[in-house]
Amino acid sequence: MHTPAYDSITTIILAAGRSSRMGRFKPLLPFGDAPVVERVVHLHRAVGVGDVCVVTGHRSEELSAALTPYRVRCVFNPDYHADMYASLLAGIRSLPGDCRGFFVHLVDIPLVRPATLRALLAQFSRHPDRIQHPTFADQTGHPPLIPASLAPALLDWTGDGGLKAFWSILPDAISEVPVVAEGILLDIDTQDDYADLLRRAQRQ
Repeated sequence: MHTPAYDSITTIILAAGRSSRMGRFKPLLPFGDAPVVERVVHLHRAVGVGDVCVVTGHRSEELSAALTPYRVRCVFNPDYHADMYASLLAGIRSLPGDCRGFFVHLVDIPLVRPATLRALLAQFSRHPDRIQHPTFADQTGHPPLIPASLAPALLDWTGDGGLKAFWSILPDAISEVPVVAEGILLDIDTQDDYADLLRRAQRQ
């Protein structure tokens, strides 16, 4: 099947954290036949996203070296020890000038399916001025697809609570896109989460 090229869409993968609760560096954890971060990169490549940016911080050189074969942009966040929003801002500052929209994908959510991204892209093509959020069982998951027109507002946002708080001031700009795969809700936070997601991946 032909995969469309979304040259004006960027994916920002947030992979700068220290993985302190996990105790192991999550981006490079083995996940099937590739590390977690490579699985997420391949997911977005599979649906034709033209530009993939990985925001690095902790163990940046090691992560960037692992990603060399995959034609991604690595953007270092010197404030990676602060919070995840600082990494998002680093990614947003690197957006290409012709970008129309961007996914924000946390690296520790590796079970998102291509069909989910395609559903978000299809909805975005119809409503390019709206934030597209995937939902499963009435719960909002990841990754959102955000209009690039909101980048300046995100860069200027100074409220507490990061991206979730930012959403609260834009309730009328958000579209919910129901999907059939629970992977949008499942992250690797602990060793037990990791073992559970590995089992789920094997069943898939």
